[in-house]
Amino acid sequence: MGPGFWTGREGLVRWITLKRFYDAGHRRACQWWTVDLCCFGGLTPKLVDELENTGFANGNAVAKPDCTKHAGYSADLSCSLSAADKDCTNGDTIKWRDQVLGELDKSIAETKNGTQQYDVKRLDAALRKSLQGNNGEYADSGYAPNSCNGKHTQKGY
Repeated sequence: MGPGFWTGREGLVRWITLKRFYDAGHRRACQWWTVDLCCFGGLTPKLVDELENTGFANGNAVAKPDCTKHAGYSADLSCSLSAADKDCTNGDTIKWRDQVLGELDKSIAETKNGTQQYDVKRLDAALRKSLQGNNGEYADSGYAPNSCNGKHTQKGY
């Protein structure tokens, strides 16, 4: 599926939807994560990579790291269970969704009941662990001063 893949009966185009998320979070988030759980979401990490490094996504440009355009302060991560050229099954997405939601629920519960102070680094590590085995990924540092450290990684596109 291309970056213009229609994502619902409302006619949402993938790159336009991601651009709106990017604009909403740009310079307003500690970390920015996108997780595409649809069976054809393999281009989502590529589009997020382009947004993060050019401010625009059309599915054609090869993004070069430019940390000044990154949405999150300390880190940015985008994952998809499918790759750009390989879809996945509904069973895979349900399992993966449950793992991600489990980590988010655990972090919220621990913070709410006072057993743990909110720790974005711990949550980031837990989410990355639950997302292992994905076929599409973009990860990079955020826009924080001195954080652009060449950790720009790509997989599946």
